[in-house]
Amino acid sequence: MKNINISKNKDRITIEIYPKYNKQKHIMMLFWLALWTVCGLAILTQLFGDYDIKTKFFFVLYLLFWLFFEYKVIYTHRWRKYGKEIIKIIGDKVHLVKEIKGRGVEQIFDKNDIEKIEIFNEKENSMSQLFGNAYWMISGYQLAFKTKDKLIPFGLELDEKEKKKIVFELNRSLKQN
Repeated sequence: MKNINISKNKDRITIEIYPKYNKQKHIMMLFWLALWTVCGLAILTQLFGDYDIKTKFFFVLYLLFWLFFEYKVIYTHRWRKYGKEIIKIIGDKVHLVKEIKGRGVEQIFDKNDIEKIEIFNEKENSMSQLFGNAYWMISGYQLAFKTKDKLIPFGLELDEKEKKKIVFELNRSLKQN
């Protein structure tokens, strides 16, 4: 499957960016998730055992840690399987939405408030860049635009050719009145 899809007509451009999907990595992630779920449920059952308060406190802390990663991996599974980013320029508005199974929160910006769309450069060797390359994480924004004083990143997991194509198409659409 193509990672991007661009459709345009006279007064509208729509760009859909699909997440990278690797079947082998996805199966490994789901296998890890199943084991992680069993581990968390085992600890959860021990929470109701006859333990001192310090041990139960440890179980609660562990379960909070467990729940965080459980949520992250389930969300990533759904994103990689059913998600996409949609960028639309319709008239004088720019619509940006990250949706999963047709649901997502749409951000709308005035076309005139956007200075320029450009390639987003993360700091080299940053912690987010290190974790951003992991299949079980959703990160690695490649593009961004600035509105007034706010930087809006978008475009997950794009290669160089895709980045350049999207930047060209969006900047061209922004210049048209």
